[in-house]
Amino acid sequence: MPPAAAAKLMRFDATVYFEMGGFALFFGPFFLVFLWDIPLFIYLCGPITVIPGTIAIALGILTWRREQAAIEFATC
Repeated sequence: MPPAAAAKLMRFDATVYFEMGGFALFFGPFFLVFLWDIPLFIYLCGPITVIPGTIAIALGILTWRREQAAIEFATC
């Protein structure tokens, strides 16, 4: 698959990024709190949910700003 086609597959609406990030950031600490006795979950659920969740929310913010700039440009 060419890089341009792969880039089109990952273009989501800003709310999708916010929802994915919020889902990951909610369930990561949720599993850490309730499954604290199992060390494997600390190593797996911590970085695997917090880091992508933060990245998804950052992408959502960037996408939302891009959408707002396009809307503002279109109204002028």
